[in-house]
Amino acid sequence: MKGETKNKVGTIGLGQVGTFENFILQSEAPMADFKLLVWKPTGKDNLWEWSSRQVDFAQYFDRGGNLILFLEKGSEFRYALPPDFPIFTQKLTGFALEIVEGPLAKILNPYLKEKPKYSVVLNVTKGTFTPVAYTPGNQKNVSLWIQYRNGFVFVLPFDSDKSESAMLLIPRIDNFLGAQKKKIHHQLGSLPGWASKYQFLEELKAVRLRDALQKDLLRIQNEIPAVEDTIQSFGKYLHLFSEEGRSLDGLVRSIFGEIGFTVSDGPDLNSYGVLQYGKKVAIVFTKALTGTATDKDARQVEVWKSHYESYVNQLPKGILVLNCQKEMDLFDRNQAPFSDQLISYAEATDICVMTTTQLVGMLMDLKGHPQNQDRLIQALLETKGPIRGYAEMMKYVVPRKTA
Repeated sequence: MKGETKNKVGTIGLGQVGTFENFILQSEAPMADFKLLVWKPTGKDNLWEWSSRQVDFAQYFDRGGNLILFLEKGSEFRYALPPDFPIFTQKLTGFALEIVEGPLAKILNPYLKEKPKYSVVLNVTKGTFTPVAYTPGNQKNVSLWIQYRNGFVFVLPFDSDKSESAMLLIPRIDNFLGAQKKKIHHQLGSLPGWASKYQFLEELKAVRLRDALQKDLLRIQNEIPAVEDTIQSFGKYLHLFSEEGRSLDGLVRSIFGEIGFTVSDGPDLNSYGVLQYGKKVAIVFTKALTGTATDKDARQVEVWKSHYESYVNQLPKGILVLNCQKEMDLFDRNQAPFSDQLISYAEATDICVMTTTQLVGMLMDLKGHPQNQDRLIQALLETKGPIRGYAEMMKYVVPRKTA
């Protein structure tokens, strides 16, 4: 059985490979007994799933495994291979090729030279490689092979119009790599079986360190997507200082949802949002202004409070969120956001008033101190007039640093 499995070819992203016994390599499949792996990365699909295979790939090459890597525009493979894997790519568009003379020229000429549509140029970051095909003139490598650990990696561009021809190359390349391995073994001399059972103590320490680093790298790579999502989410908060109308209203509602409210539309209308926290209910209304808000800007909140009460038979709390001085730079908004008349009106009618600056300040504070959620929400529901605090933007916003 062991001899049979070592004749297998494992494929990733390809179909049946000639007369070889084919195995579609899944995330849980072992690599140990494969004679050869053939991989055509197709993009970022399952990229993070494949990153869990880094240790498997490293051990595969340590045992003398070979890899044929077909690359095309958009291919992503770095995350799935060990960190010291030596090849990275640059993407170009259609170009002619020259093939290095030698035993490979006859094998590869029909595939590489006829109507090429290739877009990948290879660069090697470490190790000694052997070029196979390159672009005339500037001689950028398009195909090459390199010894990696105890095995070989053979890299070719992939042309979807000639996929059948590509499949026919695989056994020929496999034979070529086998011949190269025999040459190396012949030059060094073969080890007797008993010698292969030993390793140097420093080698064992290095192997353990490498494996530990690869696990750390895998953990970091698995954490990066969540951090990237967090970074992207902050971009929307800047729109609180520039938007108006429905876009501002929708953004304000989403932030109240992040703070901890259950958010819904007002009954029969979409002009205000309904915020629920336990048995307590508030309606939120937003407005963008070029200057200072007055009591006229708050009167519509009273209208919506009465509207909600007529449907639900419960008088809600009123919350008014204002994007004041919307056309000014954030740190040039020195004018008082609320007039005295607005403050008096809000205090008399149980309306909590705040700027979008204060709203985002609340959210940033909550992200840093999630244990304060209930206290913050209770303050929103109990405040009559302007909410206190959260106006010092320098605590939450700084000028963006450019590279």
